[in-house]
Amino acid sequence: MMMIKKVLILAIALAMLCGVVTAHAAVSTSSAVLVNGTPVAFEAYNIDGNNYFKLRDVAYTLNDTSGRFAIGWDAKDEAILLTTGEIYTIVGGEMAAPSGAQAEPLPANPTIVLNGETVSIKAYNIGGNNYFMLRDLGAALGFRVSWDEANDTILIDTGEETVDALSESAVYDKLIAFKEQFPQGMPWGNEQFYGEYKGYRILLFGCTAFAGRLSDGAFGDLPSRFHSDVGAIKVGDTLRINNDTHSVIVLAVDETGVVIAEGNYNWAVNWGRKISTAELRAQPGLTVETRYP
Repeated sequence: MMMIKKVLILAIALAMLCGVVTAHAAVSTSSAVLVNGTPVAFEAYNIDGNNYFKLRDVAYTLNDTSGRFAIGWDAKDEAILLTTGEIYTIVGGEMAAPSGAQAEPLPANPTIVLNGETVSIKAYNIGGNNYFMLRDLGAALGFRVSWDEANDTILIDTGEETVDALSESAVYDKLIAFKEQFPQGMPWGNEQFYGEYKGYRILLFGCTAFAGRLSDGAFGDLPSRFHSDVGAIKVGDTLRINNDTHSVIVLAVDETGVVIAEGNYNWAVNWGRKISTAELRAQPGLTVETRYP
């Protein structure tokens, strides 16, 4: 009888243990993820029917959108600090390849301070990393999370114009509208300045002030990316030319070159100058600043 009781107790204990593991098993998320319509591969887990993502992976992915947020650490209070609208600083290790494996999640209760206020976001620790419920993150940080059942796809939407929606023709219309405010030949030298570039207190002068003002008019507070590929130049891109001494903004692009608008060209505003593709390729240190997401 004693042996039967021991076996029964062991069986109950194992059943309870298995119940705990099964209830909170972390299974690698097999669903596709679209961020503003673009496929992104996350290392994410499904726990009890909800998807959990690494906080830094989400911040990294949204860095070029209006849903961006910065992450900091308060060592004194052992708190994660989140600030919406700020650029996320990459630390390395973001966007690791999905493992496809099942893992054991441990409940986590990190202190999170969002824009100065303490918030609660459900989280689990998996393999030494905190994973946060995606829907909770979206609700707190202001981006939308939805589910496309027909295509087995998680949709993350920051509610902004994306590359597909922000067409070059729409950007052109926004740029050319400035021609009335800044007409051809209007005096424009280095004394001209602009102090709110991309929504920050960044002071620009002369040609950069003109290009920055028009760029903000077309793209709002979207962040910048930089490259030097002449073949990838788009309407609305800002070019840094003449040995890094002059900034212009692109009004039109074709296989022969670009048409630009510029300030401080012979101390005046100038619309419609053509720079050929050959001239662009010959530019030493050409820098292209684009703000398309």
